[in-house]
Amino acid sequence: MFGSSDLLELVCNTGLLRRKAIEKVAKEFFLAPIDVEILSFLYNYPHAVTATDIEKQRAIKKNTISIHVENLVQMGFLERGDKRDDRRKVVLTLSDKAKSIAARCQKEYDGLARRLVEGLTEDEKEVQRHCLEVVSANAQKMIKEGGEK
Repeated sequence: MFGSSDLLELVCNTGLLRRKAIEKVAKEFFLAPIDVEILSFLYNYPHAVTATDIEKQRAIKKNTISIHVENLVQMGFLERGDKRDDRRKVVLTLSDKAKSIAARCQKEYDGLARRLVEGLTEDEKEVQRHCLEVVSANAQKMIKEGGEK
């Protein structure tokens, strides 16, 4: 049986594999892994456009994000703008130059995802997709509720 420890180990292992993919892309483009993490996050979640959004989703300290965002702006990978409904918030958008790096990272993620499901039939992959959607929805619900019950 796949228990809670197994689930947590799977999460840790996939997180480790994800970090290795980020490090590979970072090395390829001569960037810090956190820079690639930020670019990838904004590429995959274009609706999450502030440093606070990155902080909440990636559990990176705000001051660390600020330093790296500033560097990414200076290098021409990110652009800052005002949020339409709240000019006090700064919106971050990817430059075209950054999109190619983020797309490269996405290619690594896609390869990782394909390898993780090797050996599963199409029916098993469909069940897996459904199960992960339910687990993801439950995780989002728990986060909104403030943690576990």
